[in-house]
Amino acid sequence: ITPTIDNKMLRRASPLIFKIIQTDTGFEGFILVFKPNKNHNFKFLPDTARISLKNVNLKKPNWDILNDFIQSLESSNLIVKIYP
Repeated sequence: ITPTIDNKMLRRASPLIFKIIQTDTGFEGFILVFKPNKNHNFKFLPDTARISLKNVNLKKPNWDILNDFIQSLESSNLIVKIYP
């Protein structure tokens, strides 16, 4: 997926990072999510950016996708603790 502004290709970090850690008793997962809160109101992409996949324009994602994902993990009791 390639974000662009005025036909210039952009790079950006993912707002979602997974880390799987092996322990003596199995595996633990660590999820880091970068999203707006009361102190930081940043945007998923700049307003003028477009995203495309294989030259097909895609709808801009929004934070609801990440919120729904985290909520599904919580409702399945797969998250032990959330830090703000």
